[in-house]
Amino acid sequence: MIHPPHLHGQHEHSHGHGHSQGHGHGHAIHASHGHSATAPTMTGYIAFGLSQPRELATSVAALGLAIAVFLYGYSVESMALQCSALLFLFDSLGVGNAVLSRYLALNGSFQPDNTRPFGLQRLDVVYAFANSLSLLFSGLYAVKEALEAVLEQEDHKHGQVQMTSFVVPVMAALLGSVLILFCRIHELYFPLVSRRSFDDKLHNPFVQAHGISAIILLIVHWIQAMFSSAPSSTIEHVAPASDALGALALGLTFMWLAVPLATATGSILLQVTPPTLQKGLDRLVGEVACLHGIAEVSKVHVWSPSLNRLSGILHVHYRAGGDVDALRLAVRSKVTSRFPADWWIEMVEVAPSFS
Repeated sequence: MIHPPHLHGQHEHSHGHGHSQGHGHGHAIHASHGHSATAPTMTGYIAFGLSQPRELATSVAALGLAIAVFLYGYSVESMALQCSALLFLFDSLGVGNAVLSRYLALNGSFQPDNTRPFGLQRLDVVYAFANSLSLLFSGLYAVKEALEAVLEQEDHKHGQVQMTSFVVPVMAALLGSVLILFCRIHELYFPLVSRRSFDDKLHNPFVQAHGISAIILLIVHWIQAMFSSAPSSTIEHVAPASDALGALALGLTFMWLAVPLATATGSILLQVTPPTLQKGLDRLVGEVACLHGIAEVSKVHVWSPSLNRLSGILHVHYRAGGDVDALRLAVRSKVTSRFPADWWIEMVEVAPSFS
């Protein structure tokens, strides 16, 4: 679900007969809002982040969990545990995304002006896209390493096999879920990947990823425990193989989580119309075209200029002699009732012969 945006004003654009250029623009592109557009800096962003105690503590906690799980996995030579740490790193970077969005919102350059029609409001989208790609590539790397370990065991020998503790994945999953739900990690772009409530624990994909990771690690532990009393020659093959398969499953889990987010944020950057809105737009075009005095709708496009906001462009041809102000009001009322967005409506009068 994409939340209704904050409108930046009424964009109107009217043409006379034959697309005459003698028209007035009522929509200087998001004119400056009375502030200076000072570009944000990395130093300013870091300073702002340090001034946000809750976000700072959450980011440090997630990063600390990532380091702790990785070091424990390294100490017991578990590829699966080391891979699972990457999910906490993704969470930690997700906190930075929320801080960046808030920093840009409070900075003048976030707002559009005459030189930057979109301001810098897409930086947080770029951040989310990069973070999702980092998780995707982490998943691909985990799959690659796991397959190599399974197919080429002689070249990927483990040292002395050590039993992993079942407490670690359970505690890690619980702590990770608590951080996500109570500290609202990933809430900024959650509507892009799910239509459910962020607090719906069972259907929150970010919480699900931690739960799936814990289940995978527990299965690895269970397999190792089952063969703990087997001959050493058997353990030397079973333990590394089960651990590698666990890493493979974790890599696939990371990709399952990353692909929808990367696709959604990439679509925003490409100004793609959200697929869920396409059918509604088709109906909207028909309804506007049926309004009295309207000849046709020549173009409609809706996209997300930033996270959880919508903008739209509508080109409408109206019949000669029509009251452009009344028609514009009727068109705007129709489109905003269906799609609350920052609409740019262009009204073009057509000659009677073209009506």
